[in-house]
Amino acid sequence: MRAAVRFLGWRVWFWLALIVCGQANAQVVDATKIGTPLNLSRETWRFAMGDDPDGKLGWADPAFDDSQWKTLTLGKPLRAQGDPIPQGFLWLRLHVRMKLGATHQAIAMTSPSYQLFINGRLLGQQGGMPDHPTFSLIVDQVYPIPADAAREGSAVIAIRGWVSPLRIGLGGGTGPGGGILLGDESLLQTDRRAALDASLFGRLPADVEAVVSLLIGLWALALFRVQPEHREYLWLGVMGLCQFVSQVFYTAASVTPISIWWGLYVPELLYDLGSVSFLLFIYDFLRLRVSWPIRIICAAYPLHVLATIAQRQGWVTSLYDLGHAALVVVALPSFLIAPWLAIRQYRRGDREAGALLFALLFSAVTYVNVLIGYLLQLLKLHRTSAPLIPDVQLGPVPVAALTIGYLIFWISIGAIMLRRSLAITRRQQRTAAELEAARSVQAFLLGREASAPGYTVESAYLPAQEVGGDFFQTIAGPNGSLLAVIGDVAGKGLQAAMRVSMLIGVVRTSPEFGPAALLRKLNGVLLQDGSSGFTTCLVARLDADGTVTIANAGHLSPYINGRELPIEGGLPLGVVAGVEYAEQSFQFAAGDVMLLMSDGVVEAKSASGELFGFERMAQSASSVTGADSLAETAKAFGQDDDITVLRLQRAMVAAV
Repeated sequence: MRAAVRFLGWRVWFWLALIVCGQANAQVVDATKIGTPLNLSRETWRFAMGDDPDGKLGWADPAFDDSQWKTLTLGKPLRAQGDPIPQGFLWLRLHVRMKLGATHQAIAMTSPSYQLFINGRLLGQQGGMPDHPTFSLIVDQVYPIPADAAREGSAVIAIRGWVSPLRIGLGGGTGPGGGILLGDESLLQTDRRAALDASLFGRLPADVEAVVSLLIGLWALALFRVQPEHREYLWLGVMGLCQFVSQVFYTAASVTPISIWWGLYVPELLYDLGSVSFLLFIYDFLRLRVSWPIRIICAAYPLHVLATIAQRQGWVTSLYDLGHAALVVVALPSFLIAPWLAIRQYRRGDREAGALLFALLFSAVTYVNVLIGYLLQLLKLHRTSAPLIPDVQLGPVPVAALTIGYLIFWISIGAIMLRRSLAITRRQQRTAAELEAARSVQAFLLGREASAPGYTVESAYLPAQEVGGDFFQTIAGPNGSLLAVIGDVAGKGLQAAMRVSMLIGVVRTSPEFGPAALLRKLNGVLLQDGSSGFTTCLVARLDADGTVTIANAGHLSPYINGRELPIEGGLPLGVVAGVEYAEQSFQFAAGDVMLLMSDGVVEAKSASGELFGFERMAQSASSVTGADSLAETAKAFGQDDDITVLRLQRAMVAAV
């Protein structure tokens, strides 16, 4: 048929105009000697625009006089029609001569929405009418003809349907969207089963690709949850979900007619969202900044679905498929720029760009192949929008080149994600081993408590992570004295733990230093180390006669017998060189208790965000009986930082 149309050229369009608009008498179709099913779509039908929903006009009645109705041949193109048929309800009638006493006859037809009558009797219906337009990809439905429906050897087949604005605008056929066959019921059912199998096999590659996209998309979203700095995982997850959900709607439309919004418009919207996510994924994956032209392309993608809706709903009339036109304009640069960016980044040394390059190139070729099909149809160089590259036939399964391209993309990105995950796992294992070693060293350094005659020492240390930034030491000094040091290194984790180890080493090698001198030494060591950040520290020397000398470098003041001791503070360590720290002395009576602690105690935070605070600290300092008790109280309130408590008490009876 297509070859004949091309061969006859303008003559066909001339006669088609006469057929569609003329008042010629339609012939009675002879179906008395059919063997193979007769394709009624090739016959000349009577038609009328309008509706007879309740049958009062008798448009389905065989006795109705349809001689004044115009005639047309279903499926013939209308783009050359000078006076196009208006959109709306359409009734079709065809007179058929059937064999007397014929049994087991049936009619098979495909269309999203219609009602089928024979001699005024409703044989079947599918979908909804304009108030509830439907979208369908289902195969032929077979309707057996009752034996008494054509007992006189003649029948009138009537169809009530709806003429789509887009179908008219494109110059497509009128009436039902697929063929109308009349023949033996068993043959039609056999053909229908074959069509169902072909439909199932035809959907299979796209369904598989949708499941793959869903699995990788969910994986990407899970990775984004734990690695929010990698936004490419977010866009990849959105892509996967959009592709899967849109395919679910298409698959549903292959089983039963569904609302045109869910069957066509929502999948088109999801496609646009997935395409925007693809562009953003490429830029984040390649660690590039999104340029203004790309932002404009992303903002223009909704034009595709808006144009589709406007034309399908009849709000806009055009001889072109505006949805496909918008898609070509917006999507073509999108899929061409992706491989170009990957090539550029690969040449700059990005190995992951090279790993994704083949997938992007192949996907671009297959997608441009589809867009060229749309473009040829728009330019009227091809009747359909079929891609130039044919499907690959794997047994009974046809696999579109675009589906192959998508699968290669998803598999490639899945391999890259797996490689990333394995690399991260190895790094985490190395870090965990390093932290465990640091924790062991830190526990060894901090776990050694020294005391002096006449003093008891208790300590509690609860790091917020595997290793912490708090430190403390008690060292027996000359003449029965006790040196107590407590501090807090800014930061947490391995770097803070390494600085703690360095400071403890300095403290242990300087037991003879006074508080101020020790702080000056620690300050110089930190500045020579060159590490960023600061450290707070408090040093107290407790002499045998109860004299306590304290110097403070920005640390919390101590508590004596539950009351805060006001002392002069100084700059934290590691900030400025040459700082002088003041010393203060007071008498520590027998039975007195001094608490030294880190800010992790007062900065403990409840679930509601309330701080433990200095007031609770003062109350706890007067009531607690040990360092562990105060530390556990702060932890139970809500630990947010390292917690360290050092409790020093002078014995009731001085040692001799």
